[in-house]
Amino acid sequence: MAPRRPPPFHSPRLAALALALPVALAGHPTPTRNAQVKPPAPPVATSAAALPVRISSNTMTLTRLRQNGKTVVDRNIYQGHVVLHQGPITIWAETTILRLNTHGQLLFARALGQPVRFVRTAKRGPPIRGTALAVTYNPATTTYTLVGHVHVERGTQSIVAHEITYNTLTRILVARRGNRHRIHMIIPSHPGRP
Repeated sequence: MAPRRPPPFHSPRLAALALALPVALAGHPTPTRNAQVKPPAPPVATSAAALPVRISSNTMTLTRLRQNGKTVVDRNIYQGHVVLHQGPITIWAETTILRLNTHGQLLFARALGQPVRFVRTAKRGPPIRGTALAVTYNPATTTYTLVGHVHVERGTQSIVAHEITYNTLTRILVARRGNRHRIHMIIPSHPGRP
């Protein structure tokens, strides 16, 4: 039996998801009706980005890209059952590509798989889980891009799209449809709330 796809969502509560899902992806609890929404705090040394990255894989290839005789970028390619851990985030992929500058700072990361799976645990509330064919992270823009059969869920909230782009600083999420499929969202109802 084929997996059930969620039905298209048509509701005036779309604005609620626009606020709740980016907060969920950022690993913060969803604000309650009476809670004040505060702007995101500036990054601190204890953020996930400041934590070490641990990677295991079947193979690893290091390529040093040179310009005028100097190493400019290291490109690490991990292949075969890749597992990447950084703080609260775990990613499972078939291939992961990391580009690092000469100081070891991450310039670009891409995970590819059939599908790539990821989990981000939250301090409070259920973890964020998702799948996509490709997950890309650009630290310069603090943007994650998930492409191909993207499904992200937290508890009973979920979104299915062809592509999702999420900026961790601005907390703006943009979902795009594919050629044939529309975006599907599930927003749980809360009895007793308007």
